Amino acid sequence: ARVIMFNFPHTGLDNCKLNGELLFDFLKSASSHLSEGGQIWLTLCNIQPITWRLMDHASCFRLRVVTKLPFRPQDYPGYSCKQCSRNMPFPLEGAQSFVLMKISDASHCKQGEVS
Repeated sequence: ARVIMFNFPHTGLDNCKLNGELLFDFLKSASSHLSEGGQIWLTLCNIQPITWRLMDHASCFRLRVVTKLPFRPQDYPGYSCKQCSRNMPFPLEGAQSFVLMKISDASHCKQGEVS
């Protein structure tokens, strides 16, 4: 794939470990389907990139953040952000879209290494 996008991944539970595992599993899958020069666009809110360990998980699959941009919902006509458990909108202030690409020189995580 040339571009794989996932806006606001969440398990529906306020559990950093489970949401980090979701992020890990997504990056694992997406990186295996990425074509040469392809990009993964991942949008997260507030401190999620830190508490869900985005940089650590990305490095496990030879991915690095090449840029980050403020999330602009107006770029996605008809798109609405809803909490999965309550079907209510959630605040988008501070949301960032991270653009990741494969790199050739990175250490890999051991299989199952998620914490």
